[in-house]
Amino acid sequence: TPEALASVRAQLGLDRGPLAVSADWLAGVVRGDLGTSWISGRPVLPGTLAALGVSLTLMAFAIAVAVVVAALLCAPALLDATRGRRASG
Repeated sequence: TPEALASVRAQLGLDRGPLAVSADWLAGVVRGDLGTSWISGRPVLPGTLAALGVSLTLMAFAIAVAVVVAALLCAPALLDATRGRRASG
């Protein structure tokens, strides 16, 4: 019903408009408060930090693999350059 919808909007603070809600959320982010999960009711920050840790670890390994592959691909050209040979082609 429209009354129930209005009640939920008021309870969540969505009746103030998107700019006010976004400004409040950004002010919370500055204070280290990312909000509360609608599903679990727990703070969002710990889960976000855990996911960020996993993502940063994955990124570090990906960069390491990319550096090794790039070094292996560039090694023959670098060796030729240090021996004074010119690349043909």
